[in-house]
Amino acid sequence: MPLVKFQADDELANKLSAFTGHRVASKAFSDAARQALRLDADLRHARAEIAELKQQVKVYQQTLAAARDAAIQLAEVAGQGDMFQPKETIPSRLRHHVEPETSPQAGESMDHFLARLSRTGRS
Repeated sequence: MPLVKFQADDELANKLSAFTGHRVASKAFSDAARQALRLDADLRHARAEIAELKQQVKVYQQTLAAARDAAIQLAEVAGQGDMFQPKETIPSRLRHHVEPETSPQAGESMDHFLARLSRTGRS
């Protein structure tokens, strides 16, 4: 094992001794150097993992944005009044069962239909 000599102030030696648990400064510096190498490897691994997780988050955000856009489109399509059967095409035998105020009108959006129901107190 090579002999390494260098100067260090007392404050640094005391801090490394407290950090490593070694009372002898040379052992504290040696142990700190070993820990620094392990910590460097851990840090590199953590940075790589963070980069990978950031990429996953980006993919999840894109997926969520696409799902949000699809949900908005679905809500818009589902809210279109022309998706409901217009009153005129309801068979006459069923007309007496359908109250015009509580049925969607042809071409009426879901928002307008719900607003109309709330105004009449039938929501």
